[in-house]
Amino acid sequence: LWQKGGLAIVEASKIAMFGLLFFVLFPWAFNAALEINPAGRGAVGLATVPIQTLLVAAAFGRERMTVAKLAGVLLAFSGIALAFGAAAFAGSGGTPVGDALMLAGVLCAAVYSVFARETLMRHGPLLVTALGMTCAVIVLVPVMVVRHGAAVAPSFSASGWLAVFFLGTVAGALQFSLFMWALSRLPPTTTVLYLTLNPLAAMTLGIMLLGETLTLELVLGMALVLA
Repeated sequence: LWQKGGLAIVEASKIAMFGLLFFVLFPWAFNAALEINPAGRGAVGLATVPIQTLLVAAAFGRERMTVAKLAGVLLAFSGIALAFGAAAFAGSGGTPVGDALMLAGVLCAAVYSVFARETLMRHGPLLVTALGMTCAVIVLVPVMVVRHGAAVAPSFSASGWLAVFFLGTVAGALQFSLFMWALSRLPPTTTVLYLTLNPLAAMTLGIMLLGETLTLELVLGMALVLA
């Protein structure tokens, strides 16, 4: 019983640390970066996640560094860089601080993807996601109270609350659960490689729903990512 109890505490501590890494540090750094830098520049920074994941996995012996994997992550990164173009880094629309925050956030996601896989396989993606998010809420609520004085509900419009609901369910619990499910079945680098489709999908939806312009850079960037 003592051994089982100790093992349970160790496993719970792992899930809590993973939750802080992926549901606190990663989204905070990501959002803080986007507060400083434009979305295009942030997308290029986010596209380094397969590269960082491969480097972390290879450094700790979790994956073998192969020519095919290296070529794949470089193709994906090149596709994002091409799709958003040099304009993402032109002018005064961003700072090195914003870049550093984005890269630090991506590193948190890379470390999580490499080291959380065994825990996901052992306990299941849904349980790990739920407990990780719960730990994140427990940590973030006191910070919010200190920053804003009291944990009071913000005065959003109806559409604002609908957006919050969407972020917490479809874009939060569902999306993260599906990512964890994939991570429990695929190698870390393969799993995070799909994240490079995120900004390209957003640009495609912008063209379909908002009438934004389809550019040659987007088409060629998508082709590189898919390749």
